[in-house]
Amino acid sequence: MRKTITLLTILLLVVFMIGCENSINPIEPLNGKQSVENKSLGKLMPGGGTIQAAINDPSYIDEVMVPDGIYTENITINRSLRLVSENGANSTTIVGKITVTADNVEISGFKITNPDGNYAIVSDGFDDLKISNNIISGIGNNRTSGNTHSIVVTSLAGAVSNVTIEDNIFSDIHGGENDPAISNGSASAIVIGHTNANFDVTGLVIQRNIITDVNASIVPWASQSKGGKGAYGIILSVGANGDGQIVNPQILNNNISDLEGRWAHAIGLEGDTPGAQVYFNDISYLTDYKDPSDAFAVFFEDNASASSVSVNYNNFSNLNCGVSVHPKHWPLVGFEIDATNNWWGHASGPGGATTPWGETTGRVNKKGKIIGKGVMVAPFIEWDPYLNQPIKHTKHNPLPPGLL
Repeated sequence: MRKTITLLTILLLVVFMIGCENSINPIEPLNGKQSVENKSLGKLMPGGGTIQAAINDPSYIDEVMVPDGIYTENITINRSLRLVSENGANSTTIVGKITVTADNVEISGFKITNPDGNYAIVSDGFDDLKISNNIISGIGNNRTSGNTHSIVVTSLAGAVSNVTIEDNIFSDIHGGENDPAISNGSASAIVIGHTNANFDVTGLVIQRNIITDVNASIVPWASQSKGGKGAYGIILSVGANGDGQIVNPQILNNNISDLEGRWAHAIGLEGDTPGAQVYFNDISYLTDYKDPSDAFAVFFEDNASASSVSVNYNNFSNLNCGVSVHPKHWPLVGFEIDATNNWWGHASGPGGATTPWGETTGRVNKKGKIIGKGVMVAPFIEWDPYLNQPIKHTKHNPLPPGLL
């Protein structure tokens, strides 16, 4: 009997100690901060309330779970928080803009629309941001001027680390489209950085997103503030005019199609991106209104680290050019950009064409005859070996050994 009591006492003591340990240290820190991903202390908002009121309420410790409905409000997330929907993006809509002004924020499971505004989610200088499983659609539809960027993460206010944008669907995005053109704007799904940023972005992952139907003004170019502008899927622009970099970014497994603008760039590496990895993306149907064409799947500009970038295992089809670098850099390049092992839309590999700057380029023989029948490859692009059939992507396609 005494042995039974002793064993029971020990068992109760162990359970008590485990409970105390969990209450003192429920999660491991992430980069010196608590991760918002692993805790489960959130609670469901009451019906009829606003999301902002719940964010401001300290009784929501680390998570606000939003019930089904349509919430018309601009939201500021000013503390570490998971903002999630109860039943997913098809059931919960936010009409307005979300501004993130804190580290350790996650936004997941919403339809976000903002037809009267130019943005869906913005953040400047904050770490550990995750945006996932959202439907972002109808951004800038009613705007007649200005740039429209669905997600904007910048490093103007300070360095940024650990940003993940994954498993979202973007569509119906419009930059200012006045005609005659006054202050027309570009349009994009995802912008990372600012051309004047002096701080770095690290730990950036953009993966498994679907981007389609992005539209910018197509009227003739007049000046920086007037005329047609560019349609982008993803643009990385830190360091174009400043000292910042986006270090080792990963752009993986995205599907980008149906962009239309004065020019159209599916993935613009238009700032300094040392070590960038662009793998397993499907890119097609880019429409521009320049002659010669300025529609590129992957485009390099103002990128001092272009030679360290890898563009591999992507599918390029039904567009003008797979990979190109702006000719203002040609005299300075002195290297080739690695764009090997891609599908160029035809089993014979990439072809050649005339660039927007009047250069005949691509795969041509000594007589100037184009050899390949696929989409164009521009100068300073290392394209061989190439894939003779499209690569079959899966949602969680692992990278080939040795690429990471």
